[in-house]
Amino acid sequence: TKHFVADLLGMKWEQMQEIDVYELHEVTKEAAEEGYTNQEKAKAEAAEREHRLAQDAGPRLQAAILKCDAEGCLKEIKLGADVDMVHQGTSLCAWAALMGLWEVWYASAAHATHILFGQDSVVASRPAGGALFAGHTFENVTRLTVDAYDLVGPTEARDIHEHCTRLKSLCVEGWVLDCPEHDFSLRVHCTLRTELSSPSNMQIGVGTLTLMLLFCPNLASLTIGNGNGIGSEGATAIAQHCQGLTSLSIGNGNGIGSEG
Repeated sequence: TKHFVADLLGMKWEQMQEIDVYELHEVTKEAAEEGYTNQEKAKAEAAEREHRLAQDAGPRLQAAILKCDAEGCLKEIKLGADVDMVHQGTSLCAWAALMGLWEVWYASAAHATHILFGQDSVVASRPAGGALFAGHTFENVTRLTVDAYDLVGPTEARDIHEHCTRLKSLCVEGWVLDCPEHDFSLRVHCTLRTELSSPSNMQIGVGTLTLMLLFCPNLASLTIGNGNGIGSEGATAIAQHCQGLTSLSIGNGNGIGSEG
């Protein structure tokens, strides 16, 4: 055993002969502790390097998106760029969609927790197949905020409901749905809702209305506030998705009935 320990510690056999069992135990203990300390130090330094790289990657991702450099964007996302970082009221993930960088949009969405489309967000074109929220890349998103008007149509509403399964907070055109922190998901929480009221004077699009009704399929009472202009399409969406209603109130300025 001493021969093995001598080789391990890099000591000559003559030196080992002069060490008693207790001293040998202390020497090997110190060597083990030193090795453990060095290993932990190396891990901590590696983690710190990764953290610094990830912090620097966010601004680089922003620059790459604005240059429409898809390859550069994907590189920074792999380095851990914060895709939730906000630039001019819109998250970097959403910026990828605004710039038509669809591969980057889906790649960043897979890492996003909060996707935010600001008020002036305009998606000029849609990805191949036309689906903005299609696929399973949105399963990690817990918050979705769309402040831009008419960005969510009926197709997007159905896709968000189907694919954003872990949402805890949803805000579209000023209409907010959220759930308590301890609840598993918004979709499960809203299934139990029997009453829903919209804000007033928000000009709610039919896509937003459809989305809210999809998340709340068991409504008995629905109130649409004044001045939202839901029109006949909105009325059709209500008839389609709220067949269990016992109470329906639609305020003035919604484009329904002789008085609007």
